[in-house]
Amino acid sequence: MDLGLKGKVVAITGGTSGIGEGAALEFAAEGCKVAVCGRNVSKIEAFSRKAKERGYDILATRAEIGDPKEEQAFLDAVLDAYGGLDIWLNNAGVGTSGELVDISESEWDRVMNIDLKALWRCTNMVVPHLKKRGGGVILNTSSWAAIIPTSGGGVYAIAKTGVLSLTKVTAAELAPFNIRVNSIVPGVIWSDMVRASHTDPEYLKVRREALSMNRFGEPEDLAPMIVCLAGNPGRYITGAAIEISGGKLLVQNPMTPWQKHGVPNAF
Repeated sequence: MDLGLKGKVVAITGGTSGIGEGAALEFAAEGCKVAVCGRNVSKIEAFSRKAKERGYDILATRAEIGDPKEEQAFLDAVLDAYGGLDIWLNNAGVGTSGELVDISESEWDRVMNIDLKALWRCTNMVVPHLKKRGGGVILNTSSWAAIIPTSGGGVYAIAKTGVLSLTKVTAAELAPFNIRVNSIVPGVIWSDMVRASHTDPEYLKVRREALSMNRFGEPEDLAPMIVCLAGNPGRYITGAAIEISGGKLLVQNPMTPWQKHGVPNAF
C-alpha cells in the first residue's frame, strides 16, 4: 500500500528515543525527510548512529521542549534543512510521581508546561507552515493515564487528559485548512521513562497482567500506526484518540484466558 508519504517533511519532538525514535525510523523507511529533537546529547548521538547504520539521513538536534525559544529554534532548523513542513509529532513529555496534595506548584507547572502547554504552543507555531503546504498533519502523544489515571501520578494524567481535548478542539478548528490532528494513546510502552520509573519486578508483573496481550509494548509496536495516521490510510481520521495498549483492561480478568488455555508467559 502506498502511504503517500515519500518526500514529506516530518518533525518529531522527543524523537531520539522510545516512541519518538520508533516513529522517526518508520517515517524514514517510508521515504520521508525526518527531523527529531531531544534533550540528552548522548541519546541524540546514539540515535544518529542508529539512523546512519540503517541508511537514513535524519536531522537530529538538541532542543528543550518547554522553552519557547528552543521550540522555535527546532522548527527553524527543520525549515532551513528541508524548506517546509508536512507532519509534526508532539511527542516530548515528562512524568512525575507524588500524590496531588503533596506535589509542589513548581512541579505541577513543569509537567503541565512540557506535557500540555508546549503542545499548544508548538501547534500554533507550525500551523502557518502547514497552511503553506495546503494542509498537513499534527499528531499528539497522550497516554492511557488519560483514560484511567494512576494514583501517585495525577499531574501527568491530568496533563495527558488535556492533550485529548486539545486534539479534538484543534482538529475541528483546523479542518477548514486541510490540517488533520489526532492523538495516540499508548499503554505501557517499554521506553526509557518507563524503565526509570518502574523497577520493582512485582509491580511490573501486576502492570503486565492488566494487558490482554500479556506483554509490554515496544516503540516499534506504535510506529506503524503513527505513520498510517499521517499517511493516506488516515486521510479521513481527525480528532481521534487511537489506543495502542495491548488490550489494557479490556476485561476485569485479562489473565483468565491465558490460565484457561495453559499459556503461562508473555510472548
